[in-house]
Amino acid sequence: MTAPEHATRPRRELARSSSATARAGLRRGAHKSSSGAACALGAEGEQGRGLRLLQAFAAVERFPALADARAELLAALAGESPATGELAAIVEGDAALAIALLREANRGRKQRERVDAIAPAVERLGAAALREMAQALPTFDLLQGGGVWGELPARFRLHALATQRAAEAIAAELGHRNRGRLAVASLLHDVGKLAMTLLHPSHAGRLWTREGDASAGIRGERAELGLDHALVGGVLAQRWSFPQVITHAIERHHDAGRQGEAAIVGLADMLVHHQREGGARADELVGAAEGLGLGLDRLRRVMREQAIARRRGGDGAERCPLTDKELLVLKRLAQGLVYKQIAECLGVSASVVRTHLHNVYAKLGVRDRAQAVLLADRRGWL
Repeated sequence: MTAPEHATRPRRELARSSSATARAGLRRGAHKSSSGAACALGAEGEQGRGLRLLQAFAAVERFPALADARAELLAALAGESPATGELAAIVEGDAALAIALLREANRGRKQRERVDAIAPAVERLGAAALREMAQALPTFDLLQGGGVWGELPARFRLHALATQRAAEAIAAELGHRNRGRLAVASLLHDVGKLAMTLLHPSHAGRLWTREGDASAGIRGERAELGLDHALVGGVLAQRWSFPQVITHAIERHHDAGRQGEAAIVGLADMLVHHQREGGARADELVGAAEGLGLGLDRLRRVMREQAIARRRGGDGAERCPLTDKELLVLKRLAQGLVYKQIAECLGVSASVVRTHLHNVYAKLGVRDRAQAVLLADRRGWL
């Protein structure tokens, strides 16, 4: 697929200026660590802009994982022979874990050797390296924020997961096969906004709040900032040695002529904005759906399924604070199963089940299984 001229030219210029500035900055010892990135983004001039861009990229590479997600992953890795599917499901639910895993799995690989989904990346890295990677990541807490990032990690996570679920619903309707690749692209589709927020903090409000159609927002970013978040996200994916198909999906999910995963992610993003924030017009949704071969009836079916999922608490942490795994464990507990039986049903260790339930009790503010089941049943989560 050939990129539109407006995307290809800036991307080449961005990559060229970034590498040149990096070399100059390293010679002068001016390339600072990611921990100081937020304080160093005020430099002036083209050279300063290039250095600020690299520092923003470095900061995104240290973006925090949700503390609960990392703890869940480490608990699973502590079990006997953790299943690849179980580990992949945890990583797919956290952007920082997914970025770190795919970077490590694809580091130094040629394009044809790069993996584009979480499960094969888990297999390539192995349990020991995955554990080391997870332990090295910074974390954030939903109630305490993410350090220099403030409340942004929680906000980013909420939209990323909602878009990922919407993309899965669209893929199911289309019979799309590459679900693992789509899960990555949809989870990370707005990663460029993180770098843009550091580069242009005065525009952060407009970057994260959509007003009007998506194309108008992208044009506004290009006009005011000289770049747009989709382009920057594509450059980040390329920098991290992600497969080209993932890079394209991230970079082009707002393009008019998008195809494949980029088109699915673009429509999923619109659906989330439309259903949650009213930030996507109906005619824009219909046009994006038609581009994928979805008529009005099929689009309505996807939207109905999304609405039902939200009412059941399956879409969005603002309804049900539990992860899918935690909710599944709680449902088995409500059926009267004990730890060992639940572990056998889910194909995990009893220690993983105990960790899930510990997280459930903490999130629901209860002391035991009886209170947890009663509260979840009253709120319609079971």
